[in-house]
Amino acid sequence: MSYSVPFEMKVSDYSKLEGMLKFENDTLEVEFYKKETVLNVFGSARKEVVILPSQLRELTHKKGWFSDHVILAFKSLEHAEKIPGARIGKLKLKVSKAERKNIAAMLVDFDLSRATQNLAEQERRR
Repeated sequence: MSYSVPFEMKVSDYSKLEGMLKFENDTLEVEFYKKETVLNVFGSARKEVVILPSQLRELTHKKGWFSDHVILAFKSLEHAEKIPGARIGKLKLKVSKAERKNIAAMLVDFDLSRATQNLAEQERRR
């Protein structure tokens, strides 16, 4: 199954990211534009970063009153530094509350994919 969730994330006082968090074929993809908030124009070309489940420590959904957040915690800073605004190996994406069902389904499939990959890795070690 494939999922897409629109997000935004503040990078600095003058810029933010707007994009899509996608899960398809056992990989996460963060597709984004960096947008200048002062002039409200796009400041960069579209970028894509592919994230394998093995590169993440955890993927969580935090519910809020006005908006929700999807938090990606990386195992290494090497993977986090590919996305502007990542802080100490974490990426906090602001998402709409209307996407809750989509996010929940994405997280279930992501966890299943990661468990399957971990099991396959253990089988190879035997």
